[in-house]
Amino acid sequence: MPEEPDEMPEEEDQGSFAYADYTGVVLMIQTYYYKMLELFRKYYLMMIKGKNYVPLKQDIQSYILTLTQLLKRYDSVKEGENKEGGKIKDTFDDLDEFIGTLETLNFKKLKECIDCISDAHHALGLSKIEFKKRNPSKAMSGG
Repeated sequence: MPEEPDEMPEEEDQGSFAYADYTGVVLMIQTYYYKMLELFRKYYLMMIKGKNYVPLKQDIQSYILTLTQLLKRYDSVKEGENKEGGKIKDTFDDLDEFIGTLETLNFKKLKECIDCISDAHHALGLSKIEFKKRNPSKAMSGG
């Protein structure tokens, strides 16, 4: 007797949900964030010594791109403001447009982007004391 084909699952059975691993996402953001800051510190030191090491600047820019992609989807970041009172989201949108050019950011723009990432990092709650208390709901509130 020939085998009957497997039944097609009901439509609602086909969906699956993946929940973000909060600790993993935070670890990734924190790791990239602090690597970016350390690379910028090294680049700044080279600049004040009169050396413009482009590969290091490009490494920093790649961390900015990655962090922008990781951070820009969170509501607290979308609604967050930078130090000058502008929207973090607007700076991220400008950066998205610039990325398509494959150019390297100048020092001033690199610093602005790092400041924006720092503002997003703060808006997300990763620098707040609640994060240290391990209460993700308070840290993610953005307020």
